[in-house]
Amino acid sequence: LMVESYVVAVLSFGVMLILIFGGMPIFAAMGLVGIAGLIFDTGFFQAMSFVQSLPYATLASYGLAVIALFFLMGDLVSQSGMASEAFDCSHKLLGNLPGGLAMATTLASGVSAAAMGSSTANAAVFTKIALPEMRRFGYDKSFSLGVIACAGTFAIMIPPSVLLVLYGTLTEESIGKLLIAGVFPGIITLGAYLGA
Repeated sequence: LMVESYVVAVLSFGVMLILIFGGMPIFAAMGLVGIAGLIFDTGFFQAMSFVQSLPYATLASYGLAVIALFFLMGDLVSQSGMASEAFDCSHKLLGNLPGGLAMATTLASGVSAAAMGSSTANAAVFTKIALPEMRRFGYDKSFSLGVIACAGTFAIMIPPSVLLVLYGTLTEESIGKLLIAGVFPGIITLGAYLGA
């Protein structure tokens, strides 16, 4: 029976790759193969019942609904210029110190992370805002990108954090407690990065 499971898994993966390389969108190929696997494993009617109820049960969760709002808030921060204003303010505060522009990038990224919730979005925004400034002031490109990449990780810890919401949803932990628990580690990490 275990051999059959592995054979079905390998065949399903192969069919999925054939569909994808044949031009079918990835989500459709994965969904089609997944539904076919459910039908093979549980029977047609039970599989259709599962397919009918699972999307609603998954997406009706409050925790997952909040993620879309976090992305909206991050987009508003990016489009309104708040991220660049945070960078300008940080640069005025720390620009005269040795490594001040790197420190300003780190501080502004931490402030921006409190609104974005996504490390990828945070790093992308500051690559656009801070990298040209750091290059203009003679910072090495690899150092500049390293600072931006490291500072981008604050969005994982500092609320609102998409990752903590997903973790809380999957483990059925309190999302509010997880978000509050991320504040102090985020501030400590910010201080350590500024010190470094």
